[in-house]
Amino acid sequence: EFNKVLQEYKQDIFLYSKQEKKVTHLVLVVFSGIPSDAFANIIQTHDVKIEVVPNLVGKPIDIITKQKTNLENLNQKFKHINEELTKISEEHYANLVVIHEQLKIENKKLEVISNLGVTDDAFALEGWVPKSKINQIETTLKKHTAGTTVYELETKDKPPTLMSNPKRYFRLYEAFIRFYSLPESKEFDPTIIFAIVFPIFYGIMIGDAGYGLFILLVCLWVIRRLEKGKRNLNIMPKQLRSFALLILKKRQMLKLAKAMIPGCIVAIILGIIFDLYFGFHLNGYVFDALASVGVTGFPEPGAVLNRPSQAFFDPIERAGTLLLYSGYIGIGMVSLGLVMGITNCLREGEKREAIGKVGWLAFGWGVVLVGLAMIHGDALNPMWPRLIEVNPIAYMYFGLLFGGIALMFIGEGARAIMELASIVSHILSYTRLVGILLASIILAHTTDFIFLKALNISIPFIILGSLILVVGHLFNIIIGVFEPGIQGARLVYVEFFSKFYHGNGRQFISFGSVRRFTEEQYILEQSVIKPEKKKLIKPKIKTN
Repeated sequence: EFNKVLQEYKQDIFLYSKQEKKVTHLVLVVFSGIPSDAFANIIQTHDVKIEVVPNLVGKPIDIITKQKTNLENLNQKFKHINEELTKISEEHYANLVVIHEQLKIENKKLEVISNLGVTDDAFALEGWVPKSKINQIETTLKKHTAGTTVYELETKDKPPTLMSNPKRYFRLYEAFIRFYSLPESKEFDPTIIFAIVFPIFYGIMIGDAGYGLFILLVCLWVIRRLEKGKRNLNIMPKQLRSFALLILKKRQMLKLAKAMIPGCIVAIILGIIFDLYFGFHLNGYVFDALASVGVTGFPEPGAVLNRPSQAFFDPIERAGTLLLYSGYIGIGMVSLGLVMGITNCLREGEKREAIGKVGWLAFGWGVVLVGLAMIHGDALNPMWPRLIEVNPIAYMYFGLLFGGIALMFIGEGARAIMELASIVSHILSYTRLVGILLASIILAHTTDFIFLKALNISIPFIILGSLILVVGHLFNIIIGVFEPGIQGARLVYVEFFSKFYHGNGRQFISFGSVRRFTEEQYILEQSVIKPEKKKLIKPKIKTN
């Protein structure tokens, strides 16, 4: 297209190109005969960058030689300047960063002072303070100021939220709660529940010791690379690392890797119970080794990786039992969510909403108990005259069902009747824990079966079978990283949080600055927990 435009002025414009490996050099020679407005239009339309040709005199070879010499001289000067700057930095950089940090803090103070209520004799500062810090702040102000008084004011404004969870493990999962929605200040912070439940769900859905160990090693590698800065070990292609950094920031990736570690440990434990190691059954070899004192217990020829399962609990043969357990988990999680919702409503004085949630709880248990009775073949027909003799507890089931519906109608109106099926779907939704586990096991078994069959055919089939083994398990691992994580978080966010959690909180941001190179000016007095003495970071000079 650009060449077509130039053809209109081919007498006054010439385009020369030189193709190299990575770059194509273009030279556009323009004579004065072309109208200036036409040339300007070409430049603007096609985003051409103009480089002015310097006035040079002499032969091209001599000019090139001279320019190369000048470039070398400039590089030497540049190197010398960098060396001088490094010497200056070694002497003054540490002091400069300390002064710069302190000046930024002082500037923040001046910005706040301009918003204070000030008279000739007094000033007022209003803000939110955590209840646990009020006494400490009063003591600190009395020590460092004169005539300062702290008043607690009643307000209808919603206070900001300050999440306070035990350090290390539980605080790691605060990011997942913030991602969903920050709790309001009066709400229960569900971080601890999420930190306990999510890894268990994640580990259940993987359920293979080999997969769990592989993902655990990848997580440890990510932590080692991002947190400790050790880049001498690369287990992931550069293109894949770049793609991962497009999706997540380094800090987010680090948190995610740490959050997945407990789930991987659960997966390894369950994999040992299920006797699954990349789909293979290896418990038998361990049992043989434990049962023998000498060098015995070797597998027979041809049965190296194809021994029968010696699982403590076989997930394939007892899939029905697993589904039943997942249903128990479902009713347990939904019940806990509703109980917490009832507590929230009573605390906030919303009695009608609390009655509605009691109705949902009763109806949910009624459905579960009726379902279990049907599975066990118990008598349930309320019209049967002998029901009170054979299975009198069945009347309690129906009482929970219809009593729950009545309470829902009182608390939430006709809308609740239209949503009766939702509580059942939320309970049954937890069966996906077993569904994803079984899908992963079947895929692993299929991959292993093809590989073992290929070993008995010929060398080309052995190579093909080995390729299928690697690709199949790698595909299963990739699914195991994402699918259990997404579904585990979804079961908490949707089926659990919807019963009690409102969110939409406003984060509490304290007036202060993060000090990296300077010491704290004031420390809260009479602190119940002695503040940790923060180790100051030694400034490092950045060199190119």
